[in-house]
Amino acid sequence: LLALGSVDDALERLEGVPALIERKIGGKLISAEQFVIRRAEEAMAAALVAVRDARHASPSTASAERIRGTLFTSFLTEDDVLRLSRPKGGARDDGSAATAASSAEQDEGSPVDRLSPAIRGTLAMPALEMGYLFNGFSQVRSAAVWEAIDLVDGFLAHLAGRDDWTPPKRPSADGASGAHAKATGAETGPGAEAEAEAEAEAAATLALLDEALRGGRPASAPSSSEDAIFRAHPQRFDDVAVAALVRGAALVTAGRPAAARACFHWVAAREHRCLRDRYVGPHALYELSTLLPPGEAAAALLKRAKELSHDYNFKVRLHHRVHQMLDAI
Repeated sequence: LLALGSVDDALERLEGVPALIERKIGGKLISAEQFVIRRAEEAMAAALVAVRDARHASPSTASAERIRGTLFTSFLTEDDVLRLSRPKGGARDDGSAATAASSAEQDEGSPVDRLSPAIRGTLAMPALEMGYLFNGFSQVRSAAVWEAIDLVDGFLAHLAGRDDWTPPKRPSADGASGAHAKATGAETGPGAEAEAEAEAEAAATLALLDEALRGGRPASAPSSSEDAIFRAHPQRFDDVAVAALVRGAALVTAGRPAAARACFHWVAAREHRCLRDRYVGPHALYELSTLLPPGEAAAALLKRAKELSHDYNFKVRLHHRVHQMLDAI
């Protein structure tokens, strides 16, 4: 609703979230409720900033159009706005044949289908994050897993300022499963060629994450150092880390452990910079341990995940998984 400009409707629903919280254990909210409340509060803050900016720009009229425009300028491209606002079933009023053809083309699909791939990924990111945290991707069909990876990549492209990004041609489903990837630690395919492809995919993954963190700025720019980014845009580390964690989990299920490891290592190395989504570091360490054979290396990662003592959502559940794996080792 926020992304589509329905600020009042969005605020009304978001403000009602805390009142829906009933389940408690030992007098405390459980992780799922904490997570949802926090995400709702973040969305409310974004909406309130948009409303404030709209009123500051035009104190006498904070019209729906002005608020919608404020949201779109920071979230959607002008082309996306035009695609969403064009009514279904007709052309715009200039009457040209080209406009009529364009309108007819845009009539197919839902309004979200008319958005650029980068914006679709941005809209889908909260759902992908919750899907990972609550269910994971192990029971998701192969085509949907690759679609999730494309959505995450679209979000990363949006952070990098590449809203014209389009998904690459993905490999066809080959029956490889995350369980197979974890058991073998190898990509599907024969020998050295598969290993080279895996290394290239891992390198491309790291480049994608680094570009998103820099916001598309050149790597050589002084403002592109991680210290400078952390001072100016600390939340960007959380945004990219969440995307990297979700992408890595999907890549495991897709049978791409090398690229998945690159995602998890990226998150683990920046755990100390993630101040909002503090769960990402421990979860990345746990995910890394599942890609190793049982032994000292896996146990070390699990112990490190357990030793990150700060409070975070789903901590009890993750610690339960860590203990299970340590007992098995």
